[in-house]
Amino acid sequence: MFGVQAPAIIAIALAFVEAVVAQGAAPRERIYFSVLNREHKPRLGLMEKDFVLRINGRPGVMEDFRPGKGNADCSRPLAAWILLESSRFVSSRVIADQADAAAGLFDMLHPDSAVGVRLITDRAETLAPLTRHRRDLREAFTRFGESRRELKAVPRDETVFLGEDGMFRAIDIAITGLNNFRLSDPSLQGKEALSALIIIAGAGLSPWYDERNLTAKAARHAVFIYPILMPEATHGLWRRYSELAQSAAGILSGFGALSPELNSFKSRTMNLDRDALTFNFIQIVRDLNGKYSFLAPPVPPGGKVELELKCREKDVHIQLPRKRLP
Repeated sequence: MFGVQAPAIIAIALAFVEAVVAQGAAPRERIYFSVLNREHKPRLGLMEKDFVLRINGRPGVMEDFRPGKGNADCSRPLAAWILLESSRFVSSRVIADQADAAAGLFDMLHPDSAVGVRLITDRAETLAPLTRHRRDLREAFTRFGESRRELKAVPRDETVFLGEDGMFRAIDIAITGLNNFRLSDPSLQGKEALSALIIIAGAGLSPWYDERNLTAKAARHAVFIYPILMPEATHGLWRRYSELAQSAAGILSGFGALSPELNSFKSRTMNLDRDALTFNFIQIVRDLNGKYSFLAPPVPPGGKVELELKCREKDVHIQLPRKRLP
């Protein structure tokens, strides 16, 4: 009798153990990457067979591969912070003139998307929390000049001091906030939500800051970074923000430019007209929609995984920010 029941008992026990392990296992993260053409625009229409993935140096398989989506796709919600630098290179009038463009960003996004605005100096002040209301973004841009004067005179209770790291520290805080929001917001649960940082700047960055840890953190939390630079930005600033954007699978562009740009010498289409920021938002949404993805391979306990990805197509380059797991 025991001989007959033993296999069944063992099978039940194994199934129970597997169920317990499955319940306790952390969900596998999704790895995002961009495939850009020479104009730094998404190359769509590629399939899994068009890529070569190597995991720890060996050929691997892209589990649950998902191709990039078209410009008009609104199937993935977005959580994003817009960081407005307060410096002499960022005009209060120009920012106020972008109020309708900021509100219009929601027209390009999934209804559950949330966008917030922060004013950045050596301190950070929230002009609009992560919101789903067009009115909040419009008012944040309209009040930019007034808020920067008030912040300079008397810091508010919610003001966060950034110290000499300035914008880098603001980016760090925003990455943490976006990750927490995406994990906790009820409207985003069960959805494939994306996260982004949009930085409008013109002044210098801390020369002593090593941003490698920052871009690694952005990669871990799948936060893509999109700097938008003012015409007065120096070549050195373009270079640093370009490296930051590429490391975080974003794109760099000039204010109001018609297309992404790598450096100030090629920037010929920047403009500061009313609602010029709409062009930048179109580029950012197009880049976000165009991201490909696959499930991260399992990481053995105490082990590490290194990813290498190539494309068989010519005249494209891949941005893969998440190269090492965990």
